[in-house]
Amino acid sequence: MREREGENEKRDLSISELEKTLKNLPETTHFNVYAYSSEIDVWSEVAQPVTPKNIKAALKFVRKSKARGNKNIWGALTEVLNDPDIDTVFLLSSGEPEVGLYVHHNRVVDHLVDRNRFRKMVVHGVVYSDSTWNQDQIRYISKGTGGSFTIVE
Repeated sequence: MREREGENEKRDLSISELEKTLKNLPETTHFNVYAYSSEIDVWSEVAQPVTPKNIKAALKFVRKSKARGNKNIWGALTEVLNDPDIDTVFLLSSGEPEVGLYVHHNRVVDHLVDRNRFRKMVVHGVVYSDSTWNQDQIRYISKGTGGSFTIVE
């Protein structure tokens, strides 16, 4: 039961961080939300303008999404890279990636930097986990793309 409570706390924290991030975006920004576990779910087919209505809808989407299995960070980043309109990513992570074509940060970063060399997509990492391995993972991904890195406690 305690493990379930911990997962709910992480989920609530991630939704809170996402809400803060979205509300702080400039009004001219368009955004999308990708929820990831072993599979990736996308909130909208195309990026939407930052409006109170869209923020509310995106948060509702995240609240309804189910964590189904392991974390596939590479799969989520690949999906985002496939959208030519996205140039900035806020990667929120609560734990180590466990599945996907690439899992360890050196492989993820190397392949991300290679695929991103013409796109120049920036990934800002936000970690709400005390796992040093996960923190390093997201820190290296952010650094490799020119993004910032934050640990939420």
